[in-house]
Amino acid sequence: MGNKAECNESNMAGSGKVEVSFVDNYAILSMKNGENRLNLEFFKEFYAALDEIERNEKVKFLITTGDKKFYSNGLDQEFLATCTPEEFIETTSLLPKVLARLLSFPMLTVAALNGHTFAGGALLALAHDYRVMRTKKGWFSFPEVKYGMRFGIGNNLLMRGKIKDPKVIADAVFMGRRFEAEEALAGGIVHEICDIEKLLDTAIRMGKAAVGNNNLNRNSVMHLKSDFYSDIISGLQSEILTGKGLLKSFEFFGRKSKL
Repeated sequence: MGNKAECNESNMAGSGKVEVSFVDNYAILSMKNGENRLNLEFFKEFYAALDEIERNEKVKFLITTGDKKFYSNGLDQEFLATCTPEEFIETTSLLPKVLARLLSFPMLTVAALNGHTFAGGALLALAHDYRVMRTKKGWFSFPEVKYGMRFGIGNNLLMRGKIKDPKVIADAVFMGRRFEAEEALAGGIVHEICDIEKLLDTAIRMGKAAVGNNNLNRNSVMHLKSDFYSDIISGLQSEILTGKGLLKSFEFFGRKSKL
């Protein structure tokens, strides 16, 4: 999986969970930490990568992808069960912030799903404009029902806004069904599917076909997205955990809090 064009790679400061490459008029954000579990360090690197991409005025679209078997396997529950209360609050606040930022990102975004895309990782994928998924291996799934978990209002609005078929919503959200690529395409969860060897090239083609030779005003793109997704973004902003909501989350992860 890869593009032969020359690229300028930038390894983000930190533990190397996220890498950014600039090629021609697009950026590739690669998540390279095994299952790509979402924890505090990951979110900080991901957010910094988005900052770096925005600073590059040549970039017209963004592709995100994972490594090997996983796009992202969702929140890092082991980390959330052992981190400090302050880290817990910051981590659980960063997921809706990242989702809201992707929804209003000032350029086209394409999620190239190279493998398993679960829970918070599936939400991350839905926050992109386009999605392409590899065939043969990898599932797209919201398994929260199997763990007795609930979605916040922003996450529900995101899923409802991006998945239009009520039956697919029922299967995905209420039943926790695992979708293979062909099923995800038929259900409107992803827009294209292909072999893993063609995944990145397909994402690049989708991006280039969309932006063409246009030099779109980034502020205009950002405001149009922010207006269109205003209800989802407002819902996500309301999900920052405080008070009783935080205590309930602590209880789920087996935490004992003095907050």
